[in-house]
Amino acid sequence: MEITKETVTEFRHGHTPVGLTPTPIILHNLEAYKGILLRCPSESDGVGLGNTVPVYIGSGAVTANQSDTGGIPLLPGESIVLPIEKPSMNIFGVASALRPGDQPQDLAWVLI
Repeated sequence: MEITKETVTEFRHGHTPVGLTPTPIILHNLEAYKGILLRCPSESDGVGLGNTVPVYIGSGAVTANQSDTGGIPLLPGESIVLPIEKPSMNIFGVASALRPGDQPQDLAWVLI
């Protein structure tokens, strides 16, 4: 049996502040080879102020806590991998509330 190793040629990552209106997760025209990993940081991650509410992931019209347009909720500390090639055109996030001090929630991402 032959086993091949699948790799990617680039590794890009970042953080996107997510507020009360739908925000594109990837602001640059970046493409993914296999998809994108999204993580909603929590206070236990040790990266400063963690998220206090879920971040909802969806299309450009995504909303928080709405049955017809609500996205997939990522609770603080949760992750999801989406097999998508052009995340800058397709993935948006929105939060149902801001962090203390009117700070946006955070969404960490890695293109794979």
